[in-house]
Order: sequence, then C-alpha cells, then structure tokens
Amino acid sequence: MTSPKSLLMMGGADNAAHWHNQTNKLPYPLQLRFARRYANHFSNNVSRDGKSVEFTANSYLQKTLAKIKPRFPHIFNFMTRQSHPWRELSNAKRMEKRAENIAMEMNNNLVEMASELTGEYIDNLTATYEYLAAKCDDHCVTAPFSGVELDNSELLQHTYEVAIRKMTNEKWWKGKLKRFRLQALEWLEIATGEVSKASGNPYASRVAVSEYRARQTSCAEWMSVMELKADCYNEDTGRFFENTISLEDAYKSGMANPENRRNELMLRMRHMEEYADEVGYVGMFYTITAPSAYHANSDKWNGKSPKDSNAYFNKMWAKIRSKLGRRNLSYFGVRVAEPHADGTPHWHMALFMREKDQQEITAILRKYAITEDRDELYQRYQNREKLFKAHKKARKSYGYKKSKGIKAKAPYKFYRTFTPRFDVVRIDKKYGSATSYIAKYISKNIDGFKMADHEDAETEKPISESINPVAAWASTWNIRQFQFQYSPSVTVYRELRKIRKAVKCPEMEKVRSEADAGNWLGFVKAMGGMNSSRQAKFKTAYQEIPQGNEYGELVRKVKGVTSTDFSVISRTTNWALSKVEGEAGNLSWTCGNNCTLSVSEGKKLQRLGFSTGEIDWLGQGKLVYSDNGIAYQIRNNELRQIRTQKSPYEVYKSMRH
Repeated sequence: MTSPKSLLMMGGADNAAHWHNQTNKLPYPLQLRFARRYANHFSNNVSRDGKSVEFTANSYLQKTLAKIKPRFPHIFNFMTRQSHPWRELSNAKRMEKRAENIAMEMNNNLVEMASELTGEYIDNLTATYEYLAAKCDDHCVTAPFSGVELDNSELLQHTYEVAIRKMTNEKWWKGKLKRFRLQALEWLEIATGEVSKASGNPYASRVAVSEYRARQTSCAEWMSVMELKADCYNEDTGRFFENTISLEDAYKSGMANPENRRNELMLRMRHMEEYADEVGYVGMFYTITAPSAYHANSDKWNGKSPKDSNAYFNKMWAKIRSKLGRRNLSYFGVRVAEPHADGTPHWHMALFMREKDQQEITAILRKYAITEDRDELYQRYQNREKLFKAHKKARKSYGYKKSKGIKAKAPYKFYRTFTPRFDVVRIDKKYGSATSYIAKYISKNIDGFKMADHEDAETEKPISESINPVAAWASTWNIRQFQFQYSPSVTVYRELRKIRKAVKCPEMEKVRSEADAGNWLGFVKAMGGMNSSRQAKFKTAYQEIPQGNEYGELVRKVKGVTSTDFSVISRTTNWALSKVEGEAGNLSWTCGNNCTLSVSEGKKLQRLGFSTGEIDWLGQGKLVYSDNGIAYQIRNNELRQIRTQKSPYEVYKSMRH
C-alpha cells in the first residue's frame, strides 16, 4: 500500500518533507487522503491560471490545511480520547472482530471479579457493575443504565444483572461499536471540511452516503431471501393452515416503506390543520437553529457533532414544554429535524395555538432559543445595515429564479437580530396552508415526492439530489426527524386499522371505524381531540414478557388497544422469520449467518421449557445455559448439549448467593 510520504514525493523531496511535517499528526486515513489529492495534481497534470502543476498542488494543500488547522486541537483531542486503532476503526469487519474480543475480555473480567469478591451479593453486584462500566468508558461506550438512580434494592439488583449481561455480550458490543464507528468517521469528515456545500458533499460525506447505500443494499438482499410464516385459523373450515408471505411484501405494506410513512405524515398534518381551523387556532411556523459554536463551517466551532447539536435542541425543547405547561398554554403541531449543509441539525415547527396565546408562546420559544451564546446576536445588531443590503441582493436572486420557473425558497429576513437562531412566520392561508409549509420538509427528508422542480435552499441544487445524503445523515447520527406534539396516539390508530370487524364497545367502535376509513380527523375527534393524549380513554395494550430477551429484560410487545373496561387484540398471529426454501434460500446472508427457527420448531422448544427470549437466542446460534449449568446450542438443525459448565455470569451469581 502506498504511504502518504511516498505520494507527497511526487512534488519533490523538499515539498514532501514540508507537507509530511504538517500532516503527520493527523489520523492516517486523512494523511493518505490529502496526499493522494496532492499527488493527483501531478499524475493528471492539473494546473490553473497558467501556473505550474507544482504551484497548483502546493496551493491546494496549503489552502486545505489552513482551513482545517484551527480544528487540529479538536481532532487531536478526539484521537486522544478514543481508544480504537485507526486500522480497525476504518474497517467495519475489523471493528466487528474487535467487538468480539472486547466481549471476551469483559467475560474474563467478570470471572476474575467473581473469584475476588467476598461480600454480600448486592454489594458485589454493584462493585462488578461499576468495574465493567469503567471498562466500557475505556472503549468509548456508555454502560447500560449509566446515571440512572434506583432506590429499590430489588430493582437495582435486576437492573445491574441485566447491565452485566449486556456488557459481557458479543451482540451488544457489536451494535455499540458499529454505531461508534459510523459517527466517529463522520465526525472526522466534518472536522476536515468534507461535509459542506463547498466540498460538494452537503449534509453527509461521501463515506457516510456510500456506507448507507451499502447497508440499504445489504438489507434488501437479506429481505429477498427471507419469509414470514405463521399458523393461521380459517373460520370457514375451522382449521389451522400455515400462511407464508415474503419479507419484502411485509416491508412494502408497513411504515418502514418511505411512501407509506410520507402518506401517513401528510394525512396527519392535513387533518391536524383542519382540526385547528375548526377549533379556531392560528398556525405559526418556527425555525430554530443552534449557536455558531455547534456549526462546523463556523470559526467558533467547538468540535460538537450533529448528535450533540440535536441533544441541545432536545434539552431546550424540554425547558420550553415545561414553561408552556406551567403557563397553561395550549398548543399542538409537528416538528421536523433536518441538517444544514455542514451536517448541523436545525428544527422547523408548525404549531397551532389560540390567537390570544400566540405572542406569549412565541416570546417563550424565542427566549430559550437565544439563551446560549446570546452575545453573538448583539454583534449582529451592529451590522444590521450591511445585512439588510445582503437581504435585498438575495431577494433579487430569488425573483430571478422565480421568473425562470424554479421553485426556490424565498429568503427569510436574516437582517433581523435574532433571525439566525430564531425565525417565526404566521401562516397566512392566502399564501399557503400549514400543510404546504411543512410538506416540503417532510418530502425532502423521506423520498422527495413531487419535488423534482424544487430547489434546495441549502445547496441551491434540485432537492432530488439531496434525498440520499439527508437519509444517510439521519441514519448515521440516529436523529428522529419527525415528531408530533400533543397528538392522539398513532400506535392506537395503526392497531385499530388492523381490526376489520366491528368491536362490541360502542365508543371503541367509533374510534375503530374512523381509523379503518383512514380518517385521521375523525379519529382525533373520537379520541377526545388534540391535547388529549395523556387523558385518552383508549391506549395501546402491551403484553409483558418477563425475561423476554437474552439479557433477561422485561419485554413489552404491542398486542392491541385497551381502555378501563374493554380491550381488543389486534395482533393475533405470531409470525416467525425464516429463510426462503429453494435456491434463493441457499444464498449467503449479508447480515450475519443467523439460524431463524420456524413456528413448529419454536413450539417444540417451548414444550421443552425454553422461554421466548431463549428460543430467539438459540435461533441466532448462541448458547443458552440452564439452571444446572448445562449449555444448549442449535447446530445443523439439532438441539445439542455441548458442554456442562455455567456461563461466566452464572458462575459469578452462584458463588455470591
């Protein structure tokens, strides 16, 4: 493999020595990237404005390093804090192997603790949890239930037992390190200016988009060889039969399908606006942006990631909600989180409220939106004339685009003191409905439906070019893009739509019939209106499964809808995931070689005394330990007893009781 130094030699020994000295403290992949781009000037004979190739190459590297040099402290700090070798961090397979090794190391630590501690069980359990949690910190992973305070000793014991199972589990570590790797690599891309309008990679880097597409392709290939099976009851014949559907068909019919998700969001938004009109509420459209310190394209950037920025918004919104609640101010609406070109999130909100509350609600939102780093807004006041001229220029550009038929966004009045952090527009029906205000953001953040002729305000390019990067951004940073405020439960709506026949409870039947007709407005009214979610008579019914997974946690599964005096089950069929029989089923899996059990196999294991969580664990080819220490595993479609010793966790637990 070509080294960065050898690539820099394309510019001569003196240049190579100089640039190597400037870049050798950067992470190796970044050194290699800059060196390759430098070398490409020579191999492709790139020159500009009549200058020599050497001058052009040196100029490129000088400008690039000058731009990111102020960020070196953040990069070096990140490198110091994170403990994973770059060789492994840059490769998904190596990182997966590292997760396996860490899980084994944690198991060994657990066994060592078991042999050393001699106190009471709960004290030893606490000491073990704290020791393993510190080890998690060493690997840049937050321990389960970190920071959770529990007074009940029985609950504390169960919580720590679950946490220890997770911290010694290979699957748990793979998930944590996979997420850490994606975000760490993307943060480095942001820190080096690779996520921006200027770089040609707005919202997400080429690396993030490429990995996102690979995950989507891998998932699609996996779904193509999987199917769902269940024993269903035929009311006409009075007999059970095995029903089989492809996983792809199940995906297309559910909310995971972007088209279905967009349609439901638009339906809820449109009917919410109609409800607001009926009760006499006015609509307000708010845009809230983070301070400059959170923006990677700002000189004030403090190294914060998009995840940190979104946490800032969530914390701020919690304070706003609390204040509005204390003031008894009624409102409802929807918010959309989307990225700036540099990856920093911002929020758009369409809220409905009483006319008399509009000014107070707006003032409260503004107060909290500009609390942090308020001084930077005072500086804008001094430059208001200059900003006003820039706004007039932007308006002219907007007018030109409009004359050409380009559906661009009208520039907001950014010359106002608070506008960069907080902007508000009263929704005027003469210029468009609240739904039309928010529709663009919903479509842009899902699939770009009917947006081919619209321009992206961030990049000034067609919105269709932004769909994949925005999806990659949300997936990488695990950011919730849409959230309704004080709306009746959409889960109740979805579950009732699964029930085709009328139910005996008249009140629930009214709600069910509206949901079945796809009438969200009627459903909202039948549920008691907006702002009734906490007092709603009908709520989601859950089945609670003790020890429901491999970690021994209480698992809650949606089963139907319930009220104080009536319940209905919407999920009567237990589907099992299995590989398609035949040629397609022989293809290698792209998401791990798990062995999913069929319905009949699962029932056999249930009769043998295995819990639902243990059956799922066995289906993944993992070990399940019995109380007497015997370990079971499925190999070649046979249940085998493979060794007679307890797991490290059970060794520790048995020694301490």
